[in-house]
This record gives sequence, structure tokens and C-alpha cells, in this order.
Amino acid sequence: MKRSAFYLLLVLASALPAMSAQAEPTPPAAPLLGDALRPLLEGEFALQEGDSIAAAQAYVSAAQLSDDPAVAERAARVALLADERLLLAEALKRWRKLAPESLPGRQFELLALIREQRFDDAAEGLAELMDEGEDARRLGVQALAGSGRDALPTLQLLVEYPDLPNDFALWVALGGLAQQWGSAELSTRILQIAAERFPQDRRVGLWRAEVLLRQDQKDEAAQALDAVIGLGLKEIPDRLRAASLLDGLGQTQRAAELLGEGVQSDATFAGRAAYLARIGESGALEALYSLIKADAITAIDPALGAAAVVFDAGISDDRRFLLGQIAEVLERDEDALGWYSAVNDPTRILSAQLRIAVLHEQAGRQDEAVAVLREAQASDTEDGESLRNAFLLEGELLNRRGQLEPSIDALNRGLQIFEGDRALLYARALTYERIDRVPEAIIDLQVLVTEDPDDADALNALGYTMADRTEDHEEALGYIQRALELAPEQPAILDSMGWVLYKLGRLEESLDYLQRAFAAQEDAEIAAHIAEVLLALGRDAEAREIWQKGAALDATNRAIQRLRERLGA
Repeated sequence: MKRSAFYLLLVLASALPAMSAQAEPTPPAAPLLGDALRPLLEGEFALQEGDSIAAAQAYVSAAQLSDDPAVAERAARVALLADERLLLAEALKRWRKLAPESLPGRQFELLALIREQRFDDAAEGLAELMDEGEDARRLGVQALAGSGRDALPTLQLLVEYPDLPNDFALWVALGGLAQQWGSAELSTRILQIAAERFPQDRRVGLWRAEVLLRQDQKDEAAQALDAVIGLGLKEIPDRLRAASLLDGLGQTQRAAELLGEGVQSDATFAGRAAYLARIGESGALEALYSLIKADAITAIDPALGAAAVVFDAGISDDRRFLLGQIAEVLERDEDALGWYSAVNDPTRILSAQLRIAVLHEQAGRQDEAVAVLREAQASDTEDGESLRNAFLLEGELLNRRGQLEPSIDALNRGLQIFEGDRALLYARALTYERIDRVPEAIIDLQVLVTEDPDDADALNALGYTMADRTEDHEEALGYIQRALELAPEQPAILDSMGWVLYKLGRLEESLDYLQRAFAAQEDAEIAAHIAEVLLALGRDAEAREIWQKGAALDATNRAIQRLRERLGA
């Protein structure tokens, strides 16, 4: 059911008087809809037809005929969507009359002021709104963010209001907008004001380091961060943020050491593990695993008896999941299975099942892996992303085994639940190509590109598939050129450009792109493509040499295998 139609049902339901089996119904003193029902329906139908202007006109008419502020609010939202300023003004006037204290109503008035470039009035209204509590401040920030960079003049005026609340989170949000909109000058000014308002707060120093790092002023960022760390960071959120900045500066070892200081939590343990794994400090990671595991052992309830094992420990499921992750990195797969299997938290259990499936697959227990994923897919969960991933993972595992039709089936079952999901469609398209169902692969990829013309991966996959498996090489070139504009240094796209140019007979240009791709990422398929071009150029010895490099990387690659006989290898 469409969202707009669902909204309409809710509105209609709210207009029905309550019925009683024992007494005659009492007519409502002030019907919510009455004469407004017809324009309300017209507005909904216009929305479903994509005619936002007609919808706004109908909704504003409904708002004038109804005493329900929700209808006026809906009219304002639709008028804003249609960018109809006069209709928006009418809707807002009605909304203010029906619900003069409505914070969302005032938020919409501020949005209208920014659109009309009445920046002084908008700044004044925002300052008043933000003085009315946390919810009001959140709505004010949303009004600015929703207006985009057009709100920059308003933000410049707003931050100079002396009566703005001393709410650190508010100032960080305002500074983030300035940074997002590319105004380094305003970002620096907001940081200066925050330092004056919060002179003893270490978070200001962390914020300064973060801003400098975003501006690629790494030396200055390191100095600012060192100054804050030198003052001492006792609070866990401050240590986590400082560690993240150290990691961003390339000081990952120091980040792990900083998190090892002071009181520990699931978050600090997780951060330390991630940093140590990233820099390959297996010895330190072993020591951390032993430390956290020792905590778990001490948490075992004596009432469980001598048969209790460490996985029975009374620790959080976040801690269990972390121990499973560390055990995986340390290749203690049976330990990892034990930790993941002990997870019971509904928000974690599906993610744990996905890891269990991967571990079964790695151990050669393919049937058990699929069984775990099928169990996850049948679960009644609100974790939509992990549920989607259960179908994706099943498709990937079956794909790896060469069971391509069952892989398609798994992805199709996922798409029945997550209709139009981009990740599932993309995976299905690649699998279709592998089983020579090229037209279906192209249809899926065209859907993705139509929905998001700036998806470089989808553009590249579509262009490469058309270049490699059809004769539509000129059309393929257009898709790949667009992908290259979006991601000019991505090796896969450079390879695609080289390959389509080869198909078009532009061999020297092709070779340049392919060699750039291979220099960025030594990949078997790219090596095979270079060999193909060199053969076409009559440079057989060089072709055989690069082919051998590709075969050493992945002898099972289809492109490598296709060239084997031609090269006599």
C-alpha cells in the first residue's frame, strides 16, 4: 500500500465517531473532516499521480474546510514539496490558527522564511525557537539542514545571537552545517564562539582537532589533539573520539594505547580490537582477547555449577559478539562459534547467525551454513538490514560453489521481501551474467542506473556487461565514461574503460587505461585484458608475460582460462 494511501486511511479512521454496542453514537461536536473530505481525497489522488501542484491546491482547500491541524500540516508539507510559496503561506497561516503552539508549525514557517531569503527574520525566529528546549533545538537544526546551503546567510546571523543556549551538541551541529556547506570561515568562527562559551570543556579541543583534520591541516590537527590529550581524558566518549582522530592521523597504535587507559567498556574494548587488528598486532590482540575472556570467566554464576563454560558467562551480548569477532581475527573459529551461538539479544542475534554461517562455510560445512541462513531468513525480526544480508550471503555462498541457479533463487526470495533492494538486484545481475542470462542482467542494472544515475558501480557494471557480452559498444562507452567521471581512479572502472576501447578497436588508448588499472590493483582479469590487447597489437611475448602474472593471481578466472589455449600455456 502506498504511504499516501495509508495516511489517508488513518485520517479517515480518525474522523469516525466511536461506536458503542449499548448506546446510540454521539455525534462529534466538531467533525474533523466534513466538507474537507472531497478535497482531501483529490489531494491524495493527485499525489499518487505525481501532480504535486494539484495536490497542494487540494490540500490547502481541505485545510480551510477542516478544524484538524493535521490536515493543515499535511497541506504545508505538500505545498513545500511542490515549491508553491503562496499555497505554503496559506497552509501555514491555517496551521498557526489551529495549533498556535505547534513546534513543527513554527519550523515550517522558518523554512518558508529561508526560501524567501528573509534571512534576518529566519535567524531571529530560529534563535527564539532554540530557546524552548531540546526538541525545539532539534527542529531548528533540521530547518537549517533541510534548506541546504541556501541557509548559510541565516546561519551566519544566527550564531552571533548572544542568547543562543549553551548546549554543546547544538553548537557542534551548527558547526557541522558550516563545514558541510564548505564555509571554513564560518566553521572556524563557530568553533571560536564555542571555545568562549565552554572554556574548560575538553570537547572543544577535540572538535578543533577534528575540524583541522577535515581541512587537511594534519600538523595543526595533531598539535591541537596532543594538547587535549595532555590535559587528560577521563570520560570514555572523549577517549573514543580522540582515538578516532589519532587513527585518522595515521597514529593507529597510539589510538589503541589511549583506549587502553582508564575505565574500560564494550566500546573501548571494541575500539582497541579494531585498531590492533588493522595494524596486524596479533600479539597485542591475543593479550586483549585473554583480558576480556578473563572478565567473562569471573562473571560466571557459581549457581550454574561445574559444567558451566565461559560462553555461559553473565556478560552483555555486545561483549559476546566482540569476543566472537576477535576470535575470528585470531582464527580461533570454534571459540568464535561458541561466542556467536551464545548471543540472545534480538538486536544482535541475526548478525551473529550471519557470522556463524560464514564460519561453517569456511570449515567446509556448506549445508550447515545454508541451514543457519534459512533459519535467519525465517525469523521474526525488526533488523531489516541483517535480514536482507541473510539472503545476500546465501546467494554469495552458493555463487562461490558454482551453484548459480540456487544463488538466483536465494536472491529472488530476498527480493520478494525487499522489493527493489539495490544490493540484491546488483548481486542478481552479476549472477545472471555468469549463467549467460545477459538480457536479464542488463535489465536489473538498467533499473539501478535509472533509479540512481550517479551510482558509479552500477554504471560500470552495466557498461562492462554491455561491452563484454553485447555489440552495443558505443552505448557501453557512455555508461563507463559517466562512471569514470564519478570515480576517476577506481581500478575496476579503468579496466572497463580499457576493455570497451579494445572492443571499439582503439587499442593504444585501451592499453593505457588497462595498465593504469593493473598498477592500481593487480587483478587476474585486468591482466587477461592487457594480454588480449597486447596480442591484438602483435606483442605476443609481453602478452604471455602479463598473462602468467594474472594466472599466478587467480588461475580459475574465466578471462585467464579463455586465453590459456591461445597462448599455448
